[in-house]
Amino acid sequence: MARVIKQDTGEFLGHLIEVEGPGQLPMTDWPFSAWHHPNGTLRNYPAAPVIGQPGLTPAPFELRIPIRSNSSGELEVLVPRHLLDFIEHHTGFRPRPRS
Repeated sequence: MARVIKQDTGEFLGHLIEVEGPGQLPMTDWPFSAWHHPNGTLRNYPAAPVIGQPGLTPAPFELRIPIRSNSSGELEVLVPRHLLDFIEHHTGFRPRPRS
């Protein structure tokens, strides 16, 4: 599990449950598989096929998002502004509880 932090403000957004660390150290970024969807978004899963239009699922491409370990050794994913939508819709993202 990793903490998700907004890179430009340091705001804690939640956790990613599908990220384990550490990988091969030293690591400065984490690889994420991504697909372009017809509506222009990036997601961590392929777009659903259009009914009546069989086709091959495109291969994913790799996004690399900066990471760091905090003082307690917990992995933090530092999400740039242009990838917030990708992370917030990631199937492993769990937003922080709102109070």
